Amino acid sequence: MVRDQTESSVPRVVIGRDSDKKAIVELLVASNSEENVSVLSIVGIGGLGKTTLAQLIFNDERIKNYFELKIWVCVSDPFDVKMIVRKILESATGTKSEDLELEALKSQLGNIMYSKRYLLVLDDVWNENREKWDNLKKLLEGGSSGTKILVTTRSERVAQISSTVKPYVLKALSPSESWSLFLQVALKGQEPKDSNKKTFLLPHQELYDDDDGTISIDKVILPNFKKLRVFDMDSCGIEKVPSFIKSLRHLRYLDVSRNKKITELPNFITNLQNLQVLNVFECHSLQKLPKDIKKLISLRHLYCAGCLRLHYMPRGIGQLASLQTLSMFMAATDDSVSKYAGGLDEMDTLNNLRGSLEIRKLGHGTINPNLKEKPLLQSLILHFDDNLYVHREETASCLQPHSNLKELEVWAYRGFSFPSWVSSLTNAVIIRIFHCSKCQHLPPLHQLPSLQYLELIV
Repeated sequence: MVRDQTESSVPRVVIGRDSDKKAIVELLVASNSEENVSVLSIVGIGGLGKTTLAQLIFNDERIKNYFELKIWVCVSDPFDVKMIVRKILESATGTKSEDLELEALKSQLGNIMYSKRYLLVLDDVWNENREKWDNLKKLLEGGSSGTKILVTTRSERVAQISSTVKPYVLKALSPSESWSLFLQVALKGQEPKDSNKKTFLLPHQELYDDDDGTISIDKVILPNFKKLRVFDMDSCGIEKVPSFIKSLRHLRYLDVSRNKKITELPNFITNLQNLQVLNVFECHSLQKLPKDIKKLISLRHLYCAGCLRLHYMPRGIGQLASLQTLSMFMAATDDSVSKYAGGLDEMDTLNNLRGSLEIRKLGHGTINPNLKEKPLLQSLILHFDDNLYVHREETASCLQPHSNLKELEVWAYRGFSFPSWVSSLTNAVIIRIFHCSKCQHLPPLHQLPSLQYLELIV
């Protein structure tokens, strides 16, 4: 998830969070004899103000007086333990940390935190891997009794694996509080000229007017938003993308994730020439991306994991030269091929892809997506079409990734043997193989010097 780095300073505008602040401060300064380091998570959907609330708490007088050391780290994604430790050291010391190995950083961390009661804020955590969290927490246990870690996250799973006490679930602001916030941030505290019609968008709620009647999202007041850079509609329950978005020419970030009724993204989105991030994560009913997606020349990140009803990826997606994140590629099956469908060869030139890539519906041909030329990919998930009785081994042979790959996951492959390239993944740490029922031979995995975790499920 791409996000600007947050900081610990007091936010300029805060409305409606006094009771939440008071409750969490009480929890943080309360003694807890059972845990040397207690972890409390603030969990809630995007846009509720979790970071703002954490900033208020971080700068509260009771917090300043209770803790000997306060540290603020923006985590985001990926969850890299070494990088997080470096950020902790930089926040604690006020100086840039050296690029040392983890053991050396661990020693510095111990020197700073040992026997001190500290508060560590980990803002915007996405990691749902318990092992990674445990590895970090072990490094943070040198503080004295009363040490606390405060996590902000959208994910209930993150809260579950990280918290040692009951997570604090943040609720939406009331309609009156939301309107006050809208006026302060968007309109600089001034009522709109047409003050009889107060139209605004609440996080995770519908649009309301001042008569408490629901209205169409297309009636939102736009003159003050022509230069809008970020539009987040995560989990808003919308059924289609509002048409006024095509007027937001300066938009850089568009998030319509987790809107489970959206079936297609309208083609007018491709008018947004400055768009850098498009997030449709877990739009479970989404079937089509914009057919002219190649016009999004500034697009760097396309988050589409969880969109399992997509028919195919649009033809021309391979022309997005700036693309760095493509979380899922849905290969076209024989019965979904159209003039708008792009094949696996669309990925041939996308050599700046990084992070994680999932390819689904594999097995319908032997097209080479040139994964071997993508050295920045860290994780690869190959999901074969389980409607096919058998998969040609040539299909799998074309999917060789770069040897830098750290994690490989293969689902439902129905060839009789795995491709030989698996043995060349000398940097692979994790390999998972699921439901590959026809496979009779595994490659010689003992030749992989970095392999730490192997999972096989038939």
